[in-house]
Amino acid sequence: MDKLTFTIFEPDNKRFRWTPDWIIVLLYGSLLIMFWVLDGMPADSALTTLKNLYLVSVVILSIYFIISSFWTYEPLKGKINGEVEFSKDYIKIKNELYNLNEISNVEFHFNKFHGESLVRLYNSVNGILSQGVNNSVLFTDNENQTHQVYFRLDAKNEYLSLSPFINQAVSLKRMRFKDAIDSIGIENVSVTQ
Repeated sequence: MDKLTFTIFEPDNKRFRWTPDWIIVLLYGSLLIMFWVLDGMPADSALTTLKNLYLVSVVILSIYFIISSFWTYEPLKGKINGEVEFSKDYIKIKNELYNLNEISNVEFHFNKFHGESLVRLYNSVNGILSQGVNNSVLFTDNENQTHQVYFRLDAKNEYLSLSPFINQAVSLKRMRFKDAIDSIGIENVSVTQ
């Protein structure tokens, strides 16, 4: 197995961040307040003209955000920082090496890849293309410290390139057989239980 390198994603766990959804909420909220405050103004007033211009601007921005959401990415809730490298017998995280013989409880969680369309069950103007950063490896080192590293997958089945590492981890009993099947599928697990 050659070395495989993936970009590390570090979530920042901020409660609030500016997204197109929040911008639209702010624009429509301020529009409602403006209509309420300026209710009853004469039709030829400069403030009524300003109110109507603001309404047109909000509608145009809403249409822009709705249309652009189909080719933009979801907000990145953290930062891209460093690389994780997998070889047949080690994991290297930001130049820190963990030999496969010295770690345990290896688990992989694969989600979306970079550019995959998201399915939403709610109305949103945020981008519908995935950042592909909700994939992770979790393991315990020889000092009994648990490490979880999130990384980006760039292609649909790129996770299958980790099959040699996962099979090696199963054969060394560093990963459970069931977890390997959950990660890469029974057809890609070459180690028997």
